[in-house]
Amino acid sequence: MPPRVDYALTPLGRTLHETIKALVTWPEEHQGEIAAARAAYDRGREMMDT
Repeated sequence: MPPRVDYALTPLGRTLHETIKALVTWPEEHQGEIAAARAAYDRGREMMDT
C-alpha cells in the first residue's frame, strides 16, 4: 500500500481565505461590466487599425 499524505492549511494560511474569496467573487459580480469594457476597448482598437 502506498504511503498516505494529508495536506491542510495552517492557521496563517487560513487567514487568506477572505482575501482569496474576494478575488474570486469580484469578477463574478462584475462580469457584465468587464465584458462591456473589453468590447469597448476592442472597438477602439479596430478603429485605430483602419
